[in-house]
Amino acid sequence: AAAKAIALLPPAVKEERVVPPIVPTLADLIDPATHLVAYPIKRSGGQAKHQKRVDVLLENQLGTLRFETQKEERLLAPANKSLESMPPMPDGLLIEVDHYKCYKLKPSRDVPGSQQDARGKFRPRQVLVIDQFENGRPFVCQPGSPRKEGRRCKDDRTCGGDKDAFDFCQQGDPHPDYGAAHLYDLRKPKRFCIPVEKRALPDSGCPVKDSALHQPTVGLACYEAKLAKRTGPNLKIEPRQAKHVVRRPFVQSWLAPHQVTTSREQDLCIPSLLLDGGAPR
Repeated sequence: AAAKAIALLPPAVKEERVVPPIVPTLADLIDPATHLVAYPIKRSGGQAKHQKRVDVLLENQLGTLRFETQKEERLLAPANKSLESMPPMPDGLLIEVDHYKCYKLKPSRDVPGSQQDARGKFRPRQVLVIDQFENGRPFVCQPGSPRKEGRRCKDDRTCGGDKDAFDFCQQGDPHPDYGAAHLYDLRKPKRFCIPVEKRALPDSGCPVKDSALHQPTVGLACYEAKLAKRTGPNLKIEPRQAKHVVRRPFVQSWLAPHQVTTSREQDLCIPSLLLDGGAPR
């Protein structure tokens, strides 16, 4: 079966940005080897279109989010990755990574969740992320430290009572276990991906095996992510975080082998519980 890969999602460690500094851990990384490859999907002719659902409610480390589904966009399939040669296909009996079908979402305005303001708009957040593709040097924030390259505080309150101090972030040491940490701005939620079962079609000619659900109640909420330039009005990251270095990994899923070219970070997908499936619109 021919397929076109549009995105590669490497496993990542994430912690919500609360106060600097943040020390990333590997506590949230369940499977460091299995990636997810995203494929665009469209229903075959003759099938009814997706019926939108409203008042869907999810919960993750950022809080709750209420939204409505728009349309199906992607299928996420488990895959192995290597930078040297084509890896083997993942063994569905040995891994606990599900397939996911992703729906474009729109935050609800009527009864917003805790990730939203009173009008239903998403409150932007910052998260610190470690993944296998980034090997630069992370930064360590030191508020209230004198530095010529920093920006002078506007008042005493923002710099702990010292208006002549500077707030800034500087380069630190890489994480000893996994690599470099990068800080991202989460701008808005874009899609919600639900775990799905995969079934082989008879006489299709594709080497497809049935797959059961491993975590039927855990989906992925995907947010638009961009490298942060500052951690607050007076807390600038200096020097700037290094941009993504292009890679050409070999990727193998059950659909097809690929050699893909990475270009930039796009989304951060966070494991999320589906609290309410909503109602048809």
